Amino acid sequence: MTSSKLHISNKNPQAIDFALQQAANEGWNPGIHDRTPFKAADPHGFFLATRDEKPIGCASAVCYNEHFAFFGFYIVISEFRGKGYGSQIIKHSLETVKDHNIGLDGVIENESMYTKIGFQTDFITQRYRIQSPGQTQHSLHPSLTPVNKVPFPLLSDYDQHHFPAPRNEFLKAWISQPNYQGFAYIDNATIKGYGLIRPCLKGYKIGPLFADHKDIAKAILEGLLSQIHQTSVLIDIPLPNQQGLQLLSPFSPQKVFACARMYTKSAPLLNLNNTFGLTSFELG
Repeated sequence: MTSSKLHISNKNPQAIDFALQQAANEGWNPGIHDRTPFKAADPHGFFLATRDEKPIGCASAVCYNEHFAFFGFYIVISEFRGKGYGSQIIKHSLETVKDHNIGLDGVIENESMYTKIGFQTDFITQRYRIQSPGQTQHSLHPSLTPVNKVPFPLLSDYDQHHFPAPRNEFLKAWISQPNYQGFAYIDNATIKGYGLIRPCLKGYKIGPLFADHKDIAKAILEGLLSQIHQTSVLIDIPLPNQQGLQLLSPFSPQKVFACARMYTKSAPLLNLNNTFGLTSFELG
């Protein structure tokens, strides 16, 4: 697409790298190794906007299957804001997945803008910062197993009960990142929860953290934190899950910012009480 000297393409190999760099510039604190799993989710889902061959903005419209897609990474470089480029980027990106139910996690100040173009708010997610107590010699909960030791079909099946669509390619890459830690809670050969923690530009992020109930989430959270040094950790908890904040209370959580989860069609039927941490604001 070319309009008013603006060119938008999902074929530019710089697109995902530019998006991650701008996310870092905006203080979103992406994971150090996010590039590989993000690209695995949909290699054609990242858009770079250029003006006179200079990158000025980006977005992503990642297609998970024929029914569900996720919009993210919407950023326009500050000097080019207010000129109408952002609306062109959004329109072009969303057009590629127009027949899907499209989800997004939009910062609260943009919620009304997304409502005007057809998104409806489902829930609010709050990002919290906690302090990891540091690595410990205490034994892990006996039901915890490293996620890379769990048969992938079992992990994928459990994940699909907590996300609007299958995401096998993404999930395979997500649990193969360098320097991550991940545990699944296994009871009678059945997964009852799983979570991952990964290094970011500053500190770590937990995501996802799915569990059948709070006690399982607590065991996974403590297991993840026990594997890293003392540092700040971010986790994104859907506010409908009232037990999520209770889970963090021993760590004196601090609010960072909030996002609205929105969809263009009806909200997927997911039990948010089992979601103690979203995977990623950028890809859902």
